[in-house]
Amino acid sequence: MLTHTVSFSTTVLIALALTAVPCLAGETTNADTLAELAHLRAVVNRQQQQINRLLAQSNTQWLAERRTQQVQDIVRALLADADNRASLLQSDVTAGYGKHFFIASEDAAFLLNTSIKLQLRYIYNIATEDDVITENDTGDEQLQRIDDDEFGFEFRRTEIAFSGHVFDPRLTYKVKLQASRSSGTVSADDIYIGYKLSDDWRLRLGQFKVPFLREFQVSSGRQQAVERSYVNHVFNINRSQGVMLSFRQPNLQADLMIHDGAASKNRNFASDRTNIALAARGQWLLAGKWKQFKDYAAWDGEPLGVMLGGALDWENGEDGSGVDQPDALSYTFDLSIEVRRFNVLLACIAQHVFDNDSPAIPEPDQRGFVAQVGVFVVPDKIDLIARYEHVDLDGFFYNLRDGEFDQVEDDSIELLTFGGNYYFKKHNAKLTIDVVWVMDPLPTNATGLGLLKSSNDDQVSVRTQFQLYF
Repeated sequence: MLTHTVSFSTTVLIALALTAVPCLAGETTNADTLAELAHLRAVVNRQQQQINRLLAQSNTQWLAERRTQQVQDIVRALLADADNRASLLQSDVTAGYGKHFFIASEDAAFLLNTSIKLQLRYIYNIATEDDVITENDTGDEQLQRIDDDEFGFEFRRTEIAFSGHVFDPRLTYKVKLQASRSSGTVSADDIYIGYKLSDDWRLRLGQFKVPFLREFQVSSGRQQAVERSYVNHVFNINRSQGVMLSFRQPNLQADLMIHDGAASKNRNFASDRTNIALAARGQWLLAGKWKQFKDYAAWDGEPLGVMLGGALDWENGEDGSGVDQPDALSYTFDLSIEVRRFNVLLACIAQHVFDNDSPAIPEPDQRGFVAQVGVFVVPDKIDLIARYEHVDLDGFFYNLRDGEFDQVEDDSIELLTFGGNYYFKKHNAKLTIDVVWVMDPLPTNATGLGLLKSSNDDQVSVRTQFQLYF
């Protein structure tokens, strides 16, 4: 509009000037006429200068307005993107990463946590030497020692877990799936529903860890050695299906579980070997904080921590079904200490097997002991560990999970483990290297520990593991 107005004014002035020239041409040229022409030229020049200034101001204002519009568009786009991130697909859902990846509703009524655990191992077992009697070419017997070292990689654990709450923060759930290291097939580890009855009382139903051994209560991703002890392999109840009532106080924790027995994991109600089983565990916090004892490591800055624990498990085996099953009573006591980057675990376990009125069932009294120590030599980065174990099998290798009695010649088994960890990001990313020395013959395979059946002393297994846990 401004441009059109200026052009019109200029046209009028020029027209007036041109009109004046013919009128003056008919008269005698004099000084007044020349002066009038000069005046008109001056007016035209001034108008042109004003026009130029107005055009310059108009262009600057337009450019500023255009730039302002562009900035506003960018700001709106950034706000929309931030809104989408904070409100997933604009559906009142938030997502992010805390200790795990999570998705939650805006009103906190729903929560989904996702965690993944990957443990890649390299095992070198150099102990499976056996003495074999063979015949030579002349038919005479000779003693031949066979050295059958075993080594290789494996994914010891490949797990994905989903947990959180639904409808109400008090109504919780967990589903954890694990891939078999031998076949790759996926099966359920934990499947349960929980409910917080009050600040002190909680209820859990489904399949989960039986509250028994301290070692097994600590996650496999938070161990100091590459794997839990051989004592845990013998006496661990593992997971079972049942219902558990838990009591929580600032210095006391207690769990009572009614379950289907150590052999009920991923089985239906008619496939287990137990009529009924009861398990109970109590923990008393003498010093420190509960969260310290989710692992063994004494991280820099943690206070003195002392926890005393005890547990028992009673299983009544089925009878009258063609194959009688034994009864069993197991109990344990443990002490955990963390002080100034130094940690200690002491645990003793006993298991008494009863024949359930069947003369075909032996009645061994088995015992185990574990002493584990660790110390950070570089705070929160490098620690060194050592573990001593002793197992008395009392003539038979027997654990409740397998249910088989294997007679053994050597009742006593001693093991020594030593090694260390490099923590890239605490337990979320760490490298663990250790060596297990089995001083006595091992009656059965324990491949999850990197150990093999051997009739000779001094089996050694070198284990290396890299873990991602997020």
